[in-house]
Amino acid sequence: MAIFDGHNDLLLNLWLHHREDPVSAFFAGIENGHLDYPRIRQGGLAGGLFALFVPPQEYIARVAPQYASEAWDPRAILWQQLAILKAICAHDASRARLCLSAADIERCRQDNALAMVAHIEG
Repeated sequence: MAIFDGHNDLLLNLWLHHREDPVSAFFAGIENGHLDYPRIRQGGLAGGLFALFVPPQEYIARVAPQYASEAWDPRAILWQQLAILKAICAHDASRARLCLSAADIERCRQDNALAMVAHIEG
């Protein structure tokens, strides 16, 4: 049975902890966090809603102190997380695709590609 996840924080995890190369981290596997490509395939996840989320400054300082001194710009953070999602899909469209419609999701299901739908949390 294929599973479609209603919400996950993969993009936040990649943005906070794997900014230097989020695509490689995603496809190779991530030690911390709930999702990465190997575990997605192992668990039968067909797709899901991938959250774009702007964490509070205090949270960033606590979990990723190396970024605490950066300017906190919510729009820039959202665009950076969306860029990560798009980079994952651009890296290998046979394995992951950005979906903008139900038809896109269905094509992913037929092709056994991960259906990635962006949503803004908050």
